[in-house]
Amino acid sequence: MLSSALDDEPQHTTNPAAHTASLGASKMALAARIALVVVLVAELMDVLDQSVVLTAIPTLQHSLGATPAAVQWLTAGYALTLALGLITGGRLGDTYGRRRVFLIGTAVFTLASLLCGLATGAGTLIPARVLQGARSRGDDPADPGDPPRHLRRRRQ
Repeated sequence: MLSSALDDEPQHTTNPAAHTASLGASKMALAARIALVVVLVAELMDVLDQSVVLTAIPTLQHSLGATPAAVQWLTAGYALTLALGLITGGRLGDTYGRRRVFLIGTAVFTLASLLCGLATGAGTLIPARVLQGARSRGDDPADPGDPPRHLRRRRQ
């Protein structure tokens, strides 16, 4: 009588093609997991960015002399362009490839973050935040909803 604990044991075979196929499958699974981690880190960047701005609002008002309307545009401009680009970002990902759109979106986000850091007033900070929001849709076609689907597909 075989134990159910032995069901997970690797099957020993003398067929080298079977061994090569299992190696290829494990490499694909590893690549899918790495992709998942990369995408989740990108999503974390979005959340942290918004959190930092919301936390820094009093300091921004004082140091940049931002009016209440300017402060509102710092958060709303990001959110508006983020929402407006949702369908466009998905379509771009379908047309040009999710990986390419993800990489371009991440590069634009990094550039926009640099512009935010170099901003000397609300007049330069608001457009940089809007650019950050627009970019964010560039990496969302590959958001956490997609990698788990790819992980399941590779296991079958």
